[in-house]
Amino acid sequence: MAARNSLLMREPAHVLTANAVRSQILGGILVPGAQLRQDAVGKMYGVSQATVREAFRSLEAEGLLMSIPNRGMFVTQVSVAYVAEVYALRENLETLALCKSFPHLGETEFLQAQKLLERSEKKEKFSLIGPSNRAFHAVFYSAGKLTLTIDLIERCFGGITPSWMRFIREQPDRAAQYGQTASQQHWDLLRACQAGSLDDARSALSIHLTDACSVLIEFMNETQNEKEPVR
Repeated sequence: MAARNSLLMREPAHVLTANAVRSQILGGILVPGAQLRQDAVGKMYGVSQATVREAFRSLEAEGLLMSIPNRGMFVTQVSVAYVAEVYALRENLETLALCKSFPHLGETEFLQAQKLLERSEKKEKFSLIGPSNRAFHAVFYSAGKLTLTIDLIERCFGGITPSWMRFIREQPDRAAQYGQTASQQHWDLLRACQAGSLDDARSALSIHLTDACSVLIEFMNETQNEKEPVR
């Protein structure tokens, strides 16, 4: 009976396949612009091509993969213009959500944000883009219950994640230095909210997103190969 329950609780094959491919992208094994072939992925994980197609669709919806007509599926590689657009959207969307959520923020949210920051600093190898980083930002906009806005913010994360992973992998010292700056900016945002200053909180958020955009664009200008498929 226990074995049967275990099978019933197991994730569907396309979810497991998507998780495996996502881990390779987030781990920097699959780099921006890398092509993924259905047959090769199917053989690697012992699943059908139909399962792979479904996994690809979910990863494309997250922004981690991009489909190029008549060429196939690739790990998302974005242009500098796309990154600038993403961060402009994020600043507008997250500021809107922060303003809407601000009256509802209290000690429960502040403690949650503090724990996420501490976890990110101490336990996550890729703290710049790790799950604690995304969860930290979500603390300051989820209370406003702006469903569409939250969906759009989440969408913004996906497409630029492979480029951040490339930055972390290729320039670890520089990434570590920026990670310390980003962490301090997170603390500034938290403390502004704790102090009840919406203006300071908005300023801290703007500085953080502007700096992140500048760092990633600077890296891309130095290294991006425009011959690869680029969104």
